[in-house]
Amino acid sequence: MSPYISDKIRNISFIAIIAVFFIHTDYAGGRNSASFFFQDLLHTASNFAVPLFFIISGYLFFYRKGNLSVIKQSIYKRFRTLFIPYVVWCTLFVMQLWLASLVKPLNQDYFSILNEGDFVEILRFLKRMYIAPPLAFHLWYVRDLIAVVAFSPLIFLCQRKHPSVFLLVVVLVCGMLKLIPWLSWPLTWFSIGSYFALSNKELLQLNNKWIAVLMLIGYIGITGWLIYNGMHTTADKWYSFPVILLGVIGIWNTYDIIGVHKYFPSYLTDQTFFLYCAHVPFLTIVSTLLFPIIPKSALVEGVAYLIPAIVTCIVLITIARYWKRLNANSRISYNIYKYLTGGR
Repeated sequence: MSPYISDKIRNISFIAIIAVFFIHTDYAGGRNSASFFFQDLLHTASNFAVPLFFIISGYLFFYRKGNLSVIKQSIYKRFRTLFIPYVVWCTLFVMQLWLASLVKPLNQDYFSILNEGDFVEILRFLKRMYIAPPLAFHLWYVRDLIAVVAFSPLIFLCQRKHPSVFLLVVVLVCGMLKLIPWLSWPLTWFSIGSYFALSNKELLQLNNKWIAVLMLIGYIGITGWLIYNGMHTTADKWYSFPVILLGVIGIWNTYDIIGVHKYFPSYLTDQTFFLYCAHVPFLTIVSTLLFPIIPKSALVEGVAYLIPAIVTCIVLITIARYWKRLNANSRISYNIYKYLTGGR
């Protein structure tokens, strides 16, 4: 992989993580805000982020892998880089909820079943804690990625024999019709990435870059039209796949025109996984403290919607950079950070 593509993946992943922040930010002023349309447009247009993560993950997972033995080695590696961090962050999130419940009662009592001591109820709590869906709601992407990686040998065999046919079937069955419960959405995007890797094709590349600009403009315009008509590009809607694919391809190729790589130092783009796992509940805290005190103005509320994502990004990057400095002198610090980020 060329250094340019490697940097491009890191830089666009950083852009996508900021988009995830916007998805998880509450609306400033609520749904009656004068700037609600702007906030909802930015919120919904940011839905390209997680599908793009799945595409990149599928591409990197299968990049230059020509046999099943290598695929199996990659699955074992993902146990360290995905499964262990997932369990750790889910556990930390539940601990945060428990500590918060000691200070103020939560809207939902998650822990009463533990006091009853019923074994079956405890198992249900553990399922809710780690699986369906995790209490750390923002980690559903990592959970689904772990599940899709488990099916990677089957994806490899299907892609190797009939790559175009397999991708078409997956797009139709999973991307549009959602016929496979739970896994349709991640499997679709992961398979797109794997298709480009196993076919030795440049990822999502267009020959005419200016078409990408039109696609990006079209994505924003269609997203705005959907919002105006009370619709959103959520994973359960059939139209979400073509609309988001339009945005993903547009963003991926517009990057080359703008030359975004000039503006992202490595200390920003190397922290993407940490930012993804750690931004909740910090993002919510910033929103909760900020939004009640801002003036009721369309301009102020529109700007305020951007602030939690920016503040969260700055704070978490600062923490990550300082933590990495500690790692050079402390084995304990190094091991903790390694388990939190999967060695990234």
